Amino acid sequence: YESGEKREEQEDKAAEWILRALFMNPQHGDLTARYADVLGMQESYADAVLTLERLMQSTEAPAFVQQWLGYFLTFVPNREDDAIRISEDYHRRFPDESDTFFNIACAYAQKYAKGPGQRTVKEIPDSENRRLALLNLRLGLKDQPEFAKTVREEWTEPGESFHELAKDPEFLQLVRADEKAASPPD
Repeated sequence: YESGEKREEQEDKAAEWILRALFMNPQHGDLTARYADVLGMQESYADAVLTLERLMQSTEAPAFVQQWLGYFLTFVPNREDDAIRISEDYHRRFPDESDTFFNIACAYAQKYAKGPGQRTVKEIPDSENRRLALLNLRLGLKDQPEFAKTVREEWTEPGESFHELAKDPEFLQLVRADEKAASPPD
């Protein structure tokens, strides 16, 4: 997709064509998943989740649908526990993948941000949600260390999953590991 208004036009056109195809074959699992993907691009996360949840009930559902559902649930308010449960289940089914660790980490970071008094307290170092967010982030970065820059620079913005942990020393150590590895020796 292009950027700006062109992107929106392309997303709308893609959604329209996918819906036409689904009208002819409403049970098509891959097309249904692609439609949910376009809904996610359009930031219609609740609709994407509903589409994927319906698809998960079908025998036509591709395996990746469960992973996508775990991801999209992190964008729907108060669905963090569902995102964690579904992502953990997907990882049990496919233990060699590591993408779901990021979904789980985001969901726990969001739960941490909602913690009692979190908005007025700088840090809650003994929070179980904090611990699990950092543990899962560590597991994800272990297999995909190049993703640290994205986490550090994008996921800490206001409204993003790790915003409340942006100055946490343990978080900073995790997401700066790639900088240390790229630095020339002294």
